[in-house]
Amino acid sequence: RELAGLRLTEVWLRCGMNDFQGAAVAVDQLAKLAGQLAAPVVAVEALMADCRVQALQLRPVEALAKARRALEIAESAGDLLLLWRAHDLNASSVVWDGDHAVVRHHAERGLDIARHLGIPGLELRSTVVLAVAEYFAGNWDVMAERVGEVLARAPLIGHPRAAVQAVATAAVLSAHRGDVAIAERVLAEVETAHGRLEHDAGVQVMLAAAEIELALCRDRIVAATQLADRTVPAIHSFPGSLLMAAAAAYLRVGRWGDALALTPRIPAMATRPYSAVASEALRIEGVARAGLGDEEAALACLAKAREIASGLEIPFLAARAGLDWGRIRRNAEGATAVRESLEVFERLGARPLAGDARHLLRALGETPPRRPSTGPLSAREREVACMAAEGLTATQIAERLFISPHTARTHLKRIYERLA
Repeated sequence: RELAGLRLTEVWLRCGMNDFQGAAVAVDQLAKLAGQLAAPVVAVEALMADCRVQALQLRPVEALAKARRALEIAESAGDLLLLWRAHDLNASSVVWDGDHAVVRHHAERGLDIARHLGIPGLELRSTVVLAVAEYFAGNWDVMAERVGEVLARAPLIGHPRAAVQAVATAAVLSAHRGDVAIAERVLAEVETAHGRLEHDAGVQVMLAAAEIELALCRDRIVAATQLADRTVPAIHSFPGSLLMAAAAAYLRVGRWGDALALTPRIPAMATRPYSAVASEALRIEGVARAGLGDEEAALACLAKAREIASGLEIPFLAARAGLDWGRIRRNAEGATAVRESLEVFERLGARPLAGDARHLLRALGETPPRRPSTGPLSAREREVACMAAEGLTATQIAERLFISPHTARTHLKRIYERLA
């Protein structure tokens, strides 16, 4: 068992050094030890280590197979911490597919286990994965709740990696909605407390993606592109959302060739050809090709991106592809696509892109619809409104609903806006 522990440590060290061949040898040795020991825990550790190595080498199909087998064994091993890790690994293995139902299942199961164990760092991780699932599913009010929980609790978490990575992910999600001020503040707080964990490539990827997205929201375009130039070449393994954030920065400054060069790497993160990242890669390619003057190829890419995202029931990605398609088409058909995208952005609360869609409609000679100021409250907003009517404060509402006070205040603000 001691030797198995040493082999496992060797796997993580070699992965950190990008020595994947050496890591694969250590995984094989660990698997042999698991067979000799006949110990389910060691077998699961070996499979999870193998999954990590496969993922870092951009072999997502192989990684998912290892993750699923690890979960099967973990469910009968009687070790809840191991089971949490197996669920988290399965969620991570399919997150870039955009299969939000599967991601939500594993994250919810992980959150239940983390709460049972009473480990805040694990709760934080499962919460942020749930937020990603709701992002893809188009449940952005629920996503905002999850993000609010992460931002409220992260500075209190003593585990550096859990805190930094969770806040970085939450910041990326906040940027899509234009809610950047709190994300920036909490990210700075957590970095001050824990540092940037320069030795951890996974954390560096998330930090860079978050900082690029937040800079773009602030229109700090030069800073965003400089950060992309500096960080993208340094990442040799699983790039996560960094490639997509970097491509967004390059598109904003018209560096079409640089954005286009990233697109072949993005779909490699998914286990299947029709995935969330495949849709996003096609959208980026479409915008870049339009910038290079090939509008016919651009429209084809964007139409395919929209089709894939719609098939996966990811409304935000479909609407963003539709907006870019309409931007190039620039006729009545294009205006219809922009108007449809605007409806999605307004429903999700994606304020930056809703503003872009309204501006484009005016440029196309269309009158944008009035901004929605009324409409039915969500189920959670109705709960908050009823409690506020009873005289409860935001803090008391948060305690009753098991959400952060910040999230409760956000709900109250939106309710009051509708009453104005």
